[in-house]
Amino acid sequence: MSKQPTYTDQQAAAINTRDASIALSAGAGCGKTFVLTQRFLKLIELGAPPDRLSHIVAITFTERAAREMRDRIRETCLDQLKNCPPEEVNHWQAVIRGLDSARISTIHSFCTSILRSHAVSARLDPHFGLLEQGTSDTFLRKVVHEAVHDLLKQENADCIQLVYRFGLERTYELLIALVPQQFRIEFEEFRELAPEQLAGRMRDYWEQVYIPLQLAEIAHADATQHLLRLMNSNQPTNPKMRERFQVLKARLPELLNGAPRLREELLGTLMNHAKVQGAGTKKDWDDVNVYEQIRDGFKDLRDALKPVYETLSPDPAGFLSAAEFSLVVLRVTEYAAKCYQENKAEKGLLDFDDLLLQTRDLFRRDPHARQRAAAGIQYLMVDEFQDTDPVQSEIVRALCGKELLTGKLFLVGDAKQSIYRFRRADPEVFHKLRQEIPEKGRLPLSTNFRSQPAILNFTNCLFASAMELYYEALTPFDQQQHSPIPGIEFLFASPDDPDIKLADALRDIEADWIAARIRQLLEDETPRIWSKNPQTGERELRRVEPGDICILFRSLSSVSLYEKALQQRDLDYYLVGGRAFYAQQEIYDLSNLCQYLDSSDDELSLLGLLRSPFFSLSDDTIYAITRHAESLTAAMQIPPPDDVRPEQKRQVLYAQTVLQELRAKKDRLSLVELLNLALD
Repeated sequence: MSKQPTYTDQQAAAINTRDASIALSAGAGCGKTFVLTQRFLKLIELGAPPDRLSHIVAITFTERAAREMRDRIRETCLDQLKNCPPEEVNHWQAVIRGLDSARISTIHSFCTSILRSHAVSARLDPHFGLLEQGTSDTFLRKVVHEAVHDLLKQENADCIQLVYRFGLERTYELLIALVPQQFRIEFEEFRELAPEQLAGRMRDYWEQVYIPLQLAEIAHADATQHLLRLMNSNQPTNPKMRERFQVLKARLPELLNGAPRLREELLGTLMNHAKVQGAGTKKDWDDVNVYEQIRDGFKDLRDALKPVYETLSPDPAGFLSAAEFSLVVLRVTEYAAKCYQENKAEKGLLDFDDLLLQTRDLFRRDPHARQRAAAGIQYLMVDEFQDTDPVQSEIVRALCGKELLTGKLFLVGDAKQSIYRFRRADPEVFHKLRQEIPEKGRLPLSTNFRSQPAILNFTNCLFASAMELYYEALTPFDQQQHSPIPGIEFLFASPDDPDIKLADALRDIEADWIAARIRQLLEDETPRIWSKNPQTGERELRRVEPGDICILFRSLSSVSLYEKALQQRDLDYYLVGGRAFYAQQEIYDLSNLCQYLDSSDDELSLLGLLRSPFFSLSDDTIYAITRHAESLTAAMQIPPPDDVRPEQKRQVLYAQTVLQELRAKKDRLSLVELLNLALD
């Protein structure tokens, strides 16, 4: 028999619970994929009905995740087949044969299959095409350009006003951003609104939502909280300053719950009291450092409150003007969105949003289609549910029906990892559905296998207050893995150093410091890393190795500075997700070759190709062969002139021969074969 995996208590509960649906809050590095795979395997183990595999649907966020999950399941099943007794062979063979058709896919692929199998009810051609993300963006841009030009030809006043205000290019970009949001805009409702009505809604939103949010942000700001702590722990000797402290401590909480009609008075009072002038001098304070912190804190508070104070009573004419222009934008957006939908329909195409919306609408419109789809699913597993939008959530609810809470559904999500808000992802969707599931199904997965205790302690401390509503502290799998060396270090640049005032200089120094610290760590023999000893099998501390180190960047825009610093310290590295490969000269040369073969009049690509190691023509030679020709392309069709040096003349003739041969074969060979021929 194959060795059965060992589960933690949290994993065992998530894998084995059957009498309630599960909403698993899974932190990073806590074995989420392992749990998903093991739960899937438990559902198809020996004793399960023969058709069970076809009734399980697993939805992942990416195609890659779907492939990885399928591959993991297949590997485990092959291991089971290899080690199982004879009476289990048929079962595992049947499971393995069925895995290729197992319903493990992204939500978009799943919706595609639903719509194709219910095409008549969905009012679609069953052979509809799919607009992938890149193609969809290009298609949308083309339609928006055409829509704007159509409106301008019609002398549409709204479009003319929009272009006059923003210019043609910015109008395009505005509509390209708004059209994908069309399903969140109630065009019909806004179409019936007069500008005065919309202005009233804007004013209500400003007073009831926007201003309270601004005040709450100030109240919760780190600077405000630090100022309150300073005032609570220090007692000034000057009576006026003591009075100001009392007023500020008493009234700052009103930023969160003060009456709207008193906001102007409240903010005025806070700004008037948040100052040190007229309330003694620095000498009145026992600790000058505290005085300076309070002085700076008062200034920060005034600076934060002033712009809000100045907009408490905005000009009504401003709301009316904004409403009028907003309706202009909405009308033009509605026309562009209509053109986009019509163009897709004419060509029988759906984009990713359409797949979700058409599936949702199918289930709303046709209960029988929903019931048929739901009946074919006994277990529904959804990964990365924190990046789900309300439409996807509605589809999940429709497929579960009355079994939503009773064991059909298995969700995995983590609000800390929600990164797709720009795609309408809403972590609140996960939390709302999680709260509906019975308590025994609201399970955590917080035992972290990836990071050492020192790292986890730091991240828990850092993010617990920042994400207080959603944060679930992570605990290390091995509580004993405490390194004697601190797990967190900070490298601070001195703000007084005149050499590091500019951002670029700061990055240069930061890169150098990081590289220097890495070199120190690699040369230091102090044991820091817990690892299994290959000889004894025991876990023990060892010295740092290059593979233990990674550098995380918010973006790769300045990564070349860090690469340079690593190279200067003779540190080998591997760049993940960078463009370094494509920035190499060899890649540019191959790109020029491909572009020239695709279009023989692309003289810029031809010039780069001739100067490259492919043919090594000098600038003098290129000038000589083009001097008496109409173009570089024309020069490559005639013998080189006599004043070209002999070795360069041979290179010109060689280039003419090779390029002629490659162009003759470009439509008969694959790209790989063509490049291999060129390189040979």
